[in-house]
Amino acid sequence: MPAARRVFSAGSVLFLLTGLLLSQPAQADDFLSAFKPVSPHPVNPQASAEVQRLMQYLTGIYGTRIIAGQYTGVMEELDYLQTFTGKLPALCGFDFLFEGETERALEWAGYGGLVTFSWHWRAPLGGNDFYTSGTSFDIRRAVTPGTPEHDLVLRDIDQIAAQLGRLEEAKVPVLWRPLHEAEGGWFWWGAHGAEPARQLYTILFDRLTSYHRLNNLIWVWTSFSNSQSYRWYPGNQFVDIVGLDNYPAAGNYSPFLAQFNALAALAQEERMAALSENGPIPDPDGLVSQQAAWLYFTTWSGRFLLDEVNNSAAHLQKVYNHDYVLTLDKIPSELIYGRLPLPAPPAKPVEYWNAPPVPAGYAAHEAEEGVMKGTELARSLKRYLGNGYVTGFDQTGDSVEVQIRVRHSGVYRLKVRYASVYGAKRNYVHVNGQSAGEIEFPYSQAFTDLDLGLVHLQVGENTVKIEKSWGYFEVDSVLTAPLLSRETRQRLPR
Repeated sequence: MPAARRVFSAGSVLFLLTGLLLSQPAQADDFLSAFKPVSPHPVNPQASAEVQRLMQYLTGIYGTRIIAGQYTGVMEELDYLQTFTGKLPALCGFDFLFEGETERALEWAGYGGLVTFSWHWRAPLGGNDFYTSGTSFDIRRAVTPGTPEHDLVLRDIDQIAAQLGRLEEAKVPVLWRPLHEAEGGWFWWGAHGAEPARQLYTILFDRLTSYHRLNNLIWVWTSFSNSQSYRWYPGNQFVDIVGLDNYPAAGNYSPFLAQFNALAALAQEERMAALSENGPIPDPDGLVSQQAAWLYFTTWSGRFLLDEVNNSAAHLQKVYNHDYVLTLDKIPSELIYGRLPLPAPPAKPVEYWNAPPVPAGYAAHEAEEGVMKGTELARSLKRYLGNGYVTGFDQTGDSVEVQIRVRHSGVYRLKVRYASVYGAKRNYVHVNGQSAGEIEFPYSQAFTDLDLGLVHLQVGENTVKIEKSWGYFEVDSVLTAPLLSRETRQRLPR
């Protein structure tokens, strides 16, 4: 039925009016005419007041607007959006894979932003990886009480419960989506089919809601949209929102109506459907014209926002300034949180996006101009020198070999300008074929210079090769400076 004819409790009328008064596009008036009403009541009957208010708001605007969301791998995503679109997303995504995510989420909620959390759950046994290929951990034993695997799973859940509890104490509702993309099988929680994945999800649900009594969670199941997805679905009694992680080809801004309809049907149209992850953002005009009523989109971090290929600058500006899209300034955060939000930090000046200057006395040698093996040019991280940087250090032997030409042989200072957004990493460095050892590159969200000490370079061509050991970092350039200046060298006796 049309949005204006929905039935709500008296306590939700304010949220409904708020959603309808936010300059709703005229062409969306009959958007929900073919949809069943979605209940504003969360699946946890003990849900906090903040969760109840947020659910009332979400169901009130469902089908009339889409909430803009963004995952923040390096936090530059938010600065980038605000600088070049003038807007911030209403929803920010975090992941318990990384340290400090709870603090970042608390800060974001302080600005009135909505919070969603995923969990790339590292296997507690048999290889500390979340990918199936990187661990022998067996989910079938993990869901069997009395096994060591089951005990370890409960231990990990309890550790996450402590972080979610901090958010509950701060009265922050969380769109919580554990065990995402289970159907793909590439994560260990989906490696042995639907039954153990569903069992683990219900264990999580019971452990967090009944044992830890966490009432600040809105439960999101990340589904696929195929004919077998129903086998994996935990059921409406455990799910508030059905999500889809959707990564079409770069620049494909389709509304993906068929996928939306499949998710809505999966939950008998009794749950809201959302893009829990996405690469390209659907065109808002297409969402309205085709009536693809996604509740929110949540663009993945890094290159999916920043490379200007998956989402062009013009497309981002259109999306974030479209009447159909709800950004941070358009949601009634004070009604959801029960408090006035803090002012969000101002946008970075355009000059901020220029690369930091090369240190005095140093020459820069661009990594992307070197010989790449298994690596590739990228432009997702900003503030790089030259035409980009080198990434893809994820397989044994992956490397980049940078050519350095000098006019005088002698001792030189050597620096590598790099970024390591996924924590400290160790990788090999070779100078003119000689190993300089396995070097630790400390955690850095932005490009920074690491001093590797002194090396001897010969007249003419030299090479600095950086090769994967641990990998998963980015190399912007190699910087060199002679230990002695030309003037000092001329004064020395021959």
